[in-house]
Amino acid sequence: MLIDDGDGSEAARRRAADLHVSIDRTSGEDSILIFQSNPEATVTFYIGEDAKVFVVHKEFACHYSPVLRAAFNSNFMEGKTQTYTLKGTTEELFRLFVDWLYRGKFHGMMHEGDDPVNTSDKIERKKLEQRLSTLAELWVLCEKLLVRSLQNLVIDQAVLLTRKHLFGPRIAVVNYISENAPQGSALWRFVVDLRAWYLRCGSDEEIRSKVMTEFDRGFQRDMFRDIVTALAIKPHSTKQYPLKASDYHVKEEHV
Repeated sequence: MLIDDGDGSEAARRRAADLHVSIDRTSGEDSILIFQSNPEATVTFYIGEDAKVFVVHKEFACHYSPVLRAAFNSNFMEGKTQTYTLKGTTEELFRLFVDWLYRGKFHGMMHEGDDPVNTSDKIERKKLEQRLSTLAELWVLCEKLLVRSLQNLVIDQAVLLTRKHLFGPRIAVVNYISENAPQGSALWRFVVDLRAWYLRCGSDEEIRSKVMTEFDRGFQRDMFRDIVTALAIKPHSTKQYPLKASDYHVKEEHV
């Protein structure tokens, strides 16, 4: 359930209080999580440069994020006003985050049984690349809020997406991750290994040419170094998808 009234109205708060259960995802199975405190308590988020208003159950927000839990229960401004500002994200991205808080999934998720699309079609390829970009941005948002369960779901989705359609990350996605994800983090390692696999799919001469192209396109130095190192560790070309989602999971907090 997503409450988004733009004005943070009392009506929005009343509608938020109508829902008294959520999905518990820490057990690995869908189960009902009964509110432990006040089901009518809500918090307000101001998202993006336009400060778009989202009203969410406080217990939903705090249950999966130790950052929000600490903020909304503190003596600082967030605790006193029960508001939280996130300028470095977008309305569309935060919708996915809140969607997951209430439903345990988010719009646009892939499933194992989905048919692969024709990646030679430029329009379809662009859609896949945009989906991977959105997943990267969602992971970064979760890193800020320490929502580990959703980070792991994002990795699951990214691995499924790139394995089913056999494509590598475009330059813009790699650069976004190098600029916004901690070096050596799960997402960083995932895109390094994914890009290295993509580069290995060719002859030695093609690989050298691709590596020089990467350098010329201005990859962040540490990211470029890690990609080249990954290539050196596994130099042989292979078109078999090598990544496993569990290798890029983070330890989840169970509360």
